[in-house]
Amino acid sequence: MKVVVLISGKKGSGKTTTANALSHKYTIMAFADCLKDIVNQIGGFSGYSVPKDTPCGNKTYGQMLQETGTFIRCNFGEDYFVDRVIEKINNCSHNYIAIHDLRYLNEMEKMMTTEHRIITVRLFGRTSEDSRDTSHRSECDLDNYSGKWDLMFNTLVFEVDDIVKDIETFVKYGQLCVKC
Repeated sequence: MKVVVLISGKKGSGKTTTANALSHKYTIMAFADCLKDIVNQIGGFSGYSVPKDTPCGNKTYGQMLQETGTFIRCNFGEDYFVDRVIEKINNCSHNYIAIHDLRYLNEMEKMMTTEHRIITVRLFGRTSEDSRDTSHRSECDLDNYSGKWDLMFNTLVFEVDDIVKDIETFVKYGQLCVKC
């Protein structure tokens, strides 16, 4: 059984920054990796760190990700991206994985059905100002999630190093505690 940390939050809340800070121990993945591959091919980009406001046709890269992702989910099924990630996790040789772009309820639900130990992390507080639609489903689908988050952090208050320490403590002990 692998440990999979699912990191969720609004755009600019620190999801990728938090995952990158975990990269010393965790393999970093994203539901949007294969989406970025598609948009990169269309736009002539490479890598997974293209700035979201980069022009891509008559849209920005971020807008293309939102619209292409919606098209794929509508035409190939809601679970298209989460199924690709589950395949990657199952084939990964590492036991610790962080996914930094949990955005949809179906991703959460499907990940919970796997044999892996799932840790859910919600970041809130900070957001970025870019051209992506803040009312897009990818930005608000988990706002009313009725389940329990394992960890929640206001990124206006907590520094990324503190968030990482708390995640690592929770993974190790199953709770946050002073004396474990």
